[in-house]
Amino acid sequence: MVHHRGRTRQFRENIVGQLREFVDHELTLLGLGVMEMRNTFTFNS
Repeated sequence: MVHHRGRTRQFRENIVGQLREFVDHELTLLGLGVMEMRNTFTFNS
């Protein structure tokens, strides 16, 4: 039982780590997109 709980916790931490990497990646892409949009708006005006 204790062994199973430890494995479940490790599994959950692994999922959380993957989610965090995914969110970091998406936020980086989003930030780059916003910067590009800002540059485009500056050029237009």
